[in-house]
Amino acid sequence: MSIVNSLVYKVEAVHVLGLLLLGKHRRRTQKMVSEMKLIPGLSAVFENFVWKVRGNRTGAHDRLAGHNPSCQCSPEVAIKIQVMRVIHSFCDHSEYKHLMLTRSELAEVQRINEKAGLLQIQGLDQVDKNNMCKGKVGLLAKIVEVLKKEPTDSTFCFWFCRVIDSYLRGTTSFCDQVFLLRRGVLQHIVGKLLDGEQKTKEILQSSFDLLAELMKFNIEAFKIAEDVLRTTELRKKFRELTNSYIVDSNMFIRSTILSYFFFCNEQPEYADYSKNVNYMLSYIGDFQHQVNYLHELVSLTTVHNISQVR
Repeated sequence: MSIVNSLVYKVEAVHVLGLLLLGKHRRRTQKMVSEMKLIPGLSAVFENFVWKVRGNRTGAHDRLAGHNPSCQCSPEVAIKIQVMRVIHSFCDHSEYKHLMLTRSELAEVQRINEKAGLLQIQGLDQVDKNNMCKGKVGLLAKIVEVLKKEPTDSTFCFWFCRVIDSYLRGTTSFCDQVFLLRRGVLQHIVGKLLDGEQKTKEILQSSFDLLAELMKFNIEAFKIAEDVLRTTELRKKFRELTNSYIVDSNMFIRSTILSYFFFCNEQPEYADYSKNVNYMLSYIGDFQHQVNYLHELVSLTTVHNISQVR
């Protein structure tokens, strides 16, 4: 029972930290926990978590009576979810989010940024290296690797997607997008969406939202998607999934439309590719398709799902 009590206490403590990162003083809290080396600490904790439920590895004495290992009420699951909530809140529109990288990973991001052209961001040279993750693999990359190993129906997949999505939110960061593209995030998400398994609305929405942030204004992402959706069958399947769950995919649809016009108007060297070569962009660039999506969204939006449409 003492183990359960200890876990419950830790869940409550991490929950309070998460609330502080969500409150009106969140900027100040982000700064304070950054200076307290929260992120390298969470990176070490994350590495020691056992994410998959593996048989009877977690004994009954570690759980509340009547709860199985994957139950969200179970303390060992709850502590992981609360940790993911904290990471999500920490990096959401945060100037400290690059602390989730190691020094070598930051150097990689800086090299990408130097070639980002219109999408180059400022401030990478101001990241406090003393408060970054240690070793070769940072917290962000660790989350990506665990996400790629988790089954679709995992309790944690939603939160992994939300954290990566949160990391990308804000001003479009081409260098951060490419960093994640190099680690196979796009191929994994699209592959999971098309694997034929039944998915909850939460998983669908978090997956499409992540794709929206990952691909926005990034021609390299659309080239990768073109390679993943290499057959007529796969393209049809992805299109039907997007259209069938339009409330969940609306962020992705809007991101793709904005990207299409960005490539045509701001990066004219990609205009022909967007209009005539890339399936995803050429499909969304069709004016009638845009009108159809608008009509569907307006028709489907009710008081019951309005909270999902952002």
